Amino acid sequence: MLTANNSSTNNSESGHYSIDSTSTNDVPSPGPGRDGYFIRNSVLRLYNGTTNIDSQQILTRDTSFVYEQNVWRSSLTGGSFLAGSLDLGSVVDKFLDAPENPNAMYTLTNNAHGNTNSMTQQSLVVSNMIAYMTAYTNWAAAGFPNNGLKSTAISIQGNMLTAVQGQYQYGGGSANYIPYPTACPP
Repeated sequence: MLTANNSSTNNSESGHYSIDSTSTNDVPSPGPGRDGYFIRNSVLRLYNGTTNIDSQQILTRDTSFVYEQNVWRSSLTGGSFLAGSLDLGSVVDKFLDAPENPNAMYTLTNNAHGNTNSMTQQSLVVSNMIAYMTAYTNWAAAGFPNNGLKSTAISIQGNMLTAVQGQYQYGGGSANYIPYPTACPP
């Protein structure tokens, strides 16, 4: 049995699913969700909207999914981050959606050097984190040999740390980008 629910309170957010490449089915919000019985080993595709595949898997047992914050999840996470239930995708989404530090090394506005950047410090941190995780995974897949893969991972780790520090300082502390307190948006 497959159960699909939509926990979104926004009526315009709608997840979809399909079984074995059939047409997509809407999971409306608010609503009771969708329940159905399918043949074991059927391919389930979960979509953001009607065409963007979020994930797919083979149905081997009873399962349920929740469409929450424009992402399909195997359980409802909401805003709580309990030990063992940390959802990295939600953390990254919240980090990217947070107000940027206008004093960071890279902002969409002019930085301290008078240059306009097309990338925010937050997106730079995320892209460097992904690069580091990829380099580390490659090194691990090779059995952690002491070679170029290790050097690559260490180099990319340094880039990641610089990007994180660029949210509040530049050049090892030579410039201070500490954010000034500002009122929260209404």
